Amino acid sequence: MSPPEANLPDLKITQYFADVLDAPVVNKAWSWGSESETSRVLFFRVWEDHIKGDQVQVSWPSVEDLNGGRERTRHLHFMRSGRPTFGVVCTAVRIDTNGKKRTIKRFDKEVFLRLRLPLVKEKDGTLWAMIEERLSFDEMLKTSGTESSTKDDVADVSDDGSIDETTKQRLVDARLGQGRFRAQLFALWDGRCAVTGSSTSEALRASHILPWSKSDNKERLDPANGLALNAGLDALFDRLVVTFSEAGKLIVSRAIPASERTLLGLNGRKLRKTISSGMKGYLARHREMFDQKEAKRRPA
Repeated sequence: MSPPEANLPDLKITQYFADVLDAPVVNKAWSWGSESETSRVLFFRVWEDHIKGDQVQVSWPSVEDLNGGRERTRHLHFMRSGRPTFGVVCTAVRIDTNGKKRTIKRFDKEVFLRLRLPLVKEKDGTLWAMIEERLSFDEMLKTSGTESSTKDDVADVSDDGSIDETTKQRLVDARLGQGRFRAQLFALWDGRCAVTGSSTSEALRASHILPWSKSDNKERLDPANGLALNAGLDALFDRLVVTFSEAGKLIVSRAIPASERTLLGLNGRKLRKTISSGMKGYLARHREMFDQKEAKRRPA
């Protein structure tokens, strides 16, 4: 997660979520929030005119019928389970004659609302979260604990006297999704998402199959231990919500309902290329972790 810089006033909110908060949204048109790729922290888009004292509206009546509603319902479930949650305050502008449809005019890049339970439900179904405090970017990082697994991993590599400097730099780059590992991985997949074929570089991630924490240094640099995935798939893959069969078919958790699978474009997906023997080994280990987590999940 990167601190805001002076040139951010022109940054769009979707880009801000992806590049600054490390929390790319699943769909830039209807997502109401996201979760950090380097932590379990949730970020909600909330409206300035929906703040009432020490509360802010986080859900609406008939939310399941709204674009982004199912995603927000899932994020609220995560919040109830204890995930740190912050509100990014947006100012709205009306864009239709009825005064109902709204879009974001501007958003606050410097102050975050730290949200907490309980969630208060009104008679009409509107749901409100409590505002515990207002924090700067740096305060938010310290409070949420997002200063951060990535930085800790990089520090561990840098401090390891048993690794030569060239290998250290390659490991640091690999942890940051950069450098030789990314280049080799993207070369394997022709600079495109391994599933969708998208070539928009801003949306692509160099994703480790076997997580960094469970890999040794050789495995961390092995391009067979990686997939080029768009940000949405990368987040799902990293959270063990999806995995791949030995033949490369996308396997989706039972925790994701059929309607959400359609919205996320997960149906009938598979890897675009034949899987190498080395990659099969890594995917087998990823499936083991997926199966262990799946056994503990409840159906949607």
